[in-house]
Amino acid sequence: MSRLPVLISFFILIVACKPDGAKHSSSTSASPTAQVKNTLNDQIDLRTIDVADLKGKELSKWTFLTRGYFAKAVEIKSGEVKVDEVKGQWMKLLDDQRYQFGLDDQITQYGIWSYDNDKSLIHFENQSPVGQNSEWKVAAGNDNVVFVGSPRYNNNGTQIKWERVMQ
Repeated sequence: MSRLPVLISFFILIVACKPDGAKHSSSTSASPTAQVKNTLNDQIDLRTIDVADLKGKELSKWTFLTRGYFAKAVEIKSGEVKVDEVKGQWMKLLDDQRYQFGLDDQITQYGIWSYDNDKSLIHFENQSPVGQNSEWKVAAGNDNVVFVGSPRYNNNGTQIKWERVMQ
């Protein structure tokens, strides 16, 4: 009988110390911006996060953006259509408002995203050493999403079609 309290304490300790893959900060009140890593080399490819890791976590109301990841299919910039040039480029958005852009197996940009449902605008706050902030008008249908650049960051001459890739 004297082992029971020890076993219960041990079990509580194991459960309490279990690492949480979605948290990257020791502070529970840290903002998503504070949770973003500082260098590309320290980044974990968000596409590898298992959907099972999300069980019990509150999901965003924008699952049309966070389900799977997206591969860039077409980019139109200043009237120039790029298809072959964009192959291998991808985007992953997580429910905790983190995002990554990448090329093949490399992460090229990361940061925090937000979505204005009333205006159908997505905003990317760049946290990586390369890249810049951007804002896009979003048109979504099934497993395709089209971004149309907004004048806020002077990318209004650009349109991008993304195709969902399920994990």
